[in-house]
Order: sequence, then C-alpha cells, then structure tokens
Amino acid sequence: MNPGEFDDLRQELLGDEHGHEQAAFLLATLESQGVFRVVASIHTSQEDWVRQGVGYLELRAGLLDDLIRRAHKQGAALVEAHSHPFDWSLHTRFSPIDERGLSEVAPHVVWRLPDRPYIAFVFGQRGFDSLFWDTKRPKPSGVVAIRVGKVLHKPSGLCAREWGDCR
Repeated sequence: MNPGEFDDLRQELLGDEHGHEQAAFLLATLESQGVFRVVASIHTSQEDWVRQGVGYLELRAGLLDDLIRRAHKQGAALVEAHSHPFDWSLHTRFSPIDERGLSEVAPHVVWRLPDRPYIAFVFGQRGFDSLFWDTKRPKPSGVVAIRVGKVLHKPSGLCAREWGDCR
C-alpha cells in the first residue's frame, strides 16, 4: 500500500466528527508467499449500515454478499477494516462484539472464497490490530502486518493471542 492510500484509509476510518465507527473493505491479491497487494478499495456510505454509532456497526442485508461476489470476480481476498475512534492506545484490539461477529463472518467468507483468506483490521487513533482466517474454523490463523512504502507496521496481535477472550 502506498503512503497516500494508507493515509486516505485511516482518514476515512478515523475522521468521523461524531466519533462513530466507520468501515471500508479492500480487495487484495496474493503477490508472493504471505504478501498481499491491495487492488481495490470499497468505500462504504451511510446506506450500507443498519446501525452505526460509537462502539458498533451493523451491515445492511446483502452487503456482505455483494462484497464476496466482487472479490470472487477479481480473484481477490476480502479485507475488512473498521475503526475504534475512541481508542488512543498503541495496543488497539478487537472488541468482544467484533470477536462474535468475526467468528460467524470469517468462516463464511473463507467458505465462499476458497483458497483465499479473510483479513480483518481494526484501527485506533495510534495503533491497530489484525486477524486472518485461512480455514473455515471460527478461530483466526494469525495476524497481518501492513507495509506502507518501505515501512512495516505491526499489529498489536492481542486478539490472536487471546482469541475467545478479546476485551
């Protein structure tokens, strides 16, 4: 990801004047072993959410299916990124609500997009965390770092170590 794209994504996720959580989706293709390149950004709008506020987001019915179809057509993995704009620590982590939702969504996406992982990021003001699933299990397989230009940004990794007790 180039620095401009990364800055734009962070601004989209963390720039809400009301402090509401925001989300965006990315499509990424496997470039080399364990390295994905973002090939498309899919920005969301208020119409994409049933509920949106401080501490929660709820997708409208059909949005996930639309995203999966688009990833399938492009031969890409689906990447979710959402924000915790209230988190100012360097140790951003997924919430228990995120964990419950991801336990259902991630295995479904991996099933619908065989041989491609599902990747999730949560961004706070200063840090981020990530998870990826490469099987249909509800438990994630690991974490994902982000290369921006020549700089490698590492996630907190807290929820991968404590899956089942993210808080």
